[in-house]
Amino acid sequence: MPILRLRGFSSAPASIDRRPRAKGIALRRALEHLQELHGPTALDRVTPDFPEDLATAVRYGSLSASSWYPIEWLCALHSALCRLSNAGPELSRSIGRLSAKRNFTTVHRAFISVLSPEFVIARAARVFSSYYDTGQMRIVESRPGRSKASWTGCKGFDRNLWEGTIGHCEGALTLTGVANIRIKVERGGTENDDYMDAIAFWTK
Repeated sequence: MPILRLRGFSSAPASIDRRPRAKGIALRRALEHLQELHGPTALDRVTPDFPEDLATAVRYGSLSASSWYPIEWLCALHSALCRLSNAGPELSRSIGRLSAKRNFTTVHRAFISVLSPEFVIARAARVFSSYYDTGQMRIVESRPGRSKASWTGCKGFDRNLWEGTIGHCEGALTLTGVANIRIKVERGGTENDDYMDAIAFWTK
């Protein structure tokens, strides 16, 4: 099955469908990673395990990068990729890193010329809300070599999505040219949590 084409798909308006949603670009990045790791036929092997609506969207190539979709679709994609790869949540973290690198050269390409840790951190909450319509990210502390962030109200998140979020932070920081990046989760960020507190460390 080929990489999905960008075609229109009308997700339900928020006034009708109150489920937490993720932006289509996040689903597309997971699908790209799946096919890069396991080839173009990988989707045929995992699609039967998807929710019916997601399976239909994948089958007909109708996922749009700019539309909103139920967040459980993204959870299903990450779970399928981990299962097919015989890997744990660390794979979702690598997807997050890859997505950040690709998105900051496409979706957020205007940032590239001025990327610095301070620039990325100051805009992190805005970037997060561009991918999810649930929850809130807040920078609690920011100083050279260290930043603390808090996520709350992230309904529908599972362990894989939290790992993907951490990986996205790592990927964005990597693009700024810093080294020795380490992110420590202080609270939450597990399977049934809708919150997480984490501290990022790095050196120049």
